[in-house]
Amino acid sequence: MGADPETIFDVYPEYLISTKEYETFKQERNSCIVGSEIAKQYGFKIGDIIPLDGDIYPGKWEFVVRGIYKPRDKSTDATQMFFHWSAIDERMKAEMPRRAGNVGWYVIKIKDPAQAAAISEQVDALFKNSSNSTKTETERAFTQGFIAGFSSLLNAMNAISYIIIGIIMLVLGNTMIMSARERTCEYAVLKTLGFSGGHLFGLIFGESLFISVLGAGVGFCSRTRSLRASRLLFQRDSSRTFL
Repeated sequence: MGADPETIFDVYPEYLISTKEYETFKQERNSCIVGSEIAKQYGFKIGDIIPLDGDIYPGKWEFVVRGIYKPRDKSTDATQMFFHWSAIDERMKAEMPRRAGNVGWYVIKIKDPAQAAAISEQVDALFKNSSNSTKTETERAFTQGFIAGFSSLLNAMNAISYIIIGIIMLVLGNTMIMSARERTCEYAVLKTLGFSGGHLFGLIFGESLFISVLGAGVGFCSRTRSLRASRLLFQRDSSRTFL
């Protein structure tokens, strides 16, 4: 997240960082501060260089780790990375002038959370007739709206997932039947040795169940690790409003 280095940690006091690291971050334009969870996950240390391939902002980007912040409590997000917004804006001025000066949102720290609605209306009134009108809301509402934007996509993905699961079950059933047919001779030998039909059914069903559970376990573990790697933790602080 590109941010104003002079005020970002005043607005987010729940991100704890040493004064020395913070001062170094403010002085170096290509520096960044990462959360302790990211630093632990990727092994980042102070002085490491993080290379990034830009998507929304195309090109090669390199940031030097000058600070690692720690969460104030368990609900605080420790997976963020902050860098100088001005560093990106300068490059946009040189490479993409039309995109220069654009800001995603402003975060306002207010003294009385009970006045959030009134302050939001006052801010929006200032830009009501401008070419860049605003929608100011609390951080909680901003987070909920951000998540709601993905609801349709998530619902579609869930529907597709159920269809895929149904197809997989059909393939699994067909595979079980084919496997049983190909081993007719083996079953005949077992019957000759005295195994009953119930025993053979138990062997076939047990083997299929074991393979299914094993495959489901591997898939579940992969999905869990993927979700942990890509999770987004959102703060819900009523003392901040998003513009």
